[in-house]
Amino acid sequence: MDKLISTLESVRDLSHAIIHIDMDAFYAAVEMRDNPELKNRPMAVGGEGMLSTSNYHARRFGVRAGMPGFIGRKLCPELVIVPCNFDKYTATSKVVQGIFSQYDKSYCMMSLDEGYLDLTNYLDNLEEADGEKPDVEEVVNELRRKVFEATELTCSAGIGCNTRLAKIGSDQNKPNGQFVIPADKEEILKFIHDLPIRKISGIGNVTEQLLNSVGVVTCSDLFEKRGMLSLLFSEISCHQFMEIALGLGCTDLNEYNVSERKSISTETTFKATSNQEEIHKILEELCEELSEDMKNKCLFGKQFTLKCKLDTFDTLTRQTNLAFCTNDSSIMLKTAKVLLEKEISKLNSFCVRLLGVRMSELLSDQETKKQVTIDHFLTAKKENSDVCPVCLKEIAYWTVSEFAHHVNKCIDTENGETSSESKVNSDTKISKENILKESEPLYNRHDRDEICTSKKRKLTTIPEMFKKKKVEKIVTCPVCNVWTVDECKSYELNQHIDSCLI
Repeated sequence: MDKLISTLESVRDLSHAIIHIDMDAFYAAVEMRDNPELKNRPMAVGGEGMLSTSNYHARRFGVRAGMPGFIGRKLCPELVIVPCNFDKYTATSKVVQGIFSQYDKSYCMMSLDEGYLDLTNYLDNLEEADGEKPDVEEVVNELRRKVFEATELTCSAGIGCNTRLAKIGSDQNKPNGQFVIPADKEEILKFIHDLPIRKISGIGNVTEQLLNSVGVVTCSDLFEKRGMLSLLFSEISCHQFMEIALGLGCTDLNEYNVSERKSISTETTFKATSNQEEIHKILEELCEELSEDMKNKCLFGKQFTLKCKLDTFDTLTRQTNLAFCTNDSSIMLKTAKVLLEKEISKLNSFCVRLLGVRMSELLSDQETKKQVTIDHFLTAKKENSDVCPVCLKEIAYWTVSEFAHHVNKCIDTENGETSSESKVNSDTKISKENILKESEPLYNRHDRDEICTSKKRKLTTIPEMFKKKKVEKIVTCPVCNVWTVDECKSYELNQHIDSCLI
């Protein structure tokens, strides 16, 4: 563990000015802005199944995000619950993001109401223009003021040399405040020393209880008990614990990719019920919330999990792999209902008090576009343009097999007596990517790079293979759509397909 600490210390970077902006009670604040009557009343946004957020009046009664609405009403009988309006929240978030882009074009949004900015370059440019070093706190205060003027909403900010410290700092002076952690190693360790571990993003209730059971309560305890932790937790967890203890975190927002997370989920507890209509309604709300969360983070998932806790407190978890990556709430709901029906059919009585949905095997929007679907294997990829050496017809997007078939058809039509050589325009130039060379038959061309980069392929003469005989029946690899082989050589084809799939 000491070697690990030494390695981590060697890459400590204090040169960045990372800001974490967190909108204060965002959904509730938007609703109060649009309906001033709610400003002085305890209110929450969500439904009876689950609350997305609550205002600060409601929080005094213990009403929190993620809490079932009926429990919120018991804690606060005067609680007003407003349905979610994600179109309105998204529109407001875009206004905030427009302000972020004035300071950092590469800002990183974690959700509709929070994001990271790296002000390092912005501050350097100000210093070059004004000749003196700007105060980062003044710049952040200006940013927060612009957000308020544009949206009438307040936000809190944390300032640090990495994302972890900035995230912790934004929670220090909520609401409508900011907090700076100086970019100094001694100051950082001093700040981290007595910080409760639950204040760290990524340490939830379960991990907190596990750490508390071995005497780890503050971040300094992580460092002091590092030897014990190395025996109790995985290598990855220990690495994270030591980063926390040293106040280290990500300094490059380009690498701070939300798609690195393993899963994304939501769940809610409610009064035990066996009413299927009510259960389906709760599932619909959960799937819609999960879908919105995934869309905000530009994530898609392929593995869907349904979690049910019965009135007997037994927990059932069922998962299935979807046919393709998605963040569509309707697909999630349909899948959840199928899994639920299977469990209901197995039990004599089905009374549930908690439901949860989770998506895993996550991919970002750009990664999803790179995925190969079944259509890729069943549909030939048509990229280039060819000219038939017999009829001189040019058709864009031939596949190799289509081209060979067309030439055979033309040869049959001409009965082998065509004088196509005289028909070819002498001004036509041979492209160096031409795959139809006299010295190399079409069905033996395996040069994938030349074929893939070819933009246009034309001929000045007819290859000998077309004069003497028909083109042999060839098969194109259904994976790469480039490699071709004689139909009789099935063994070679299968070998090639295996290598493509790998």
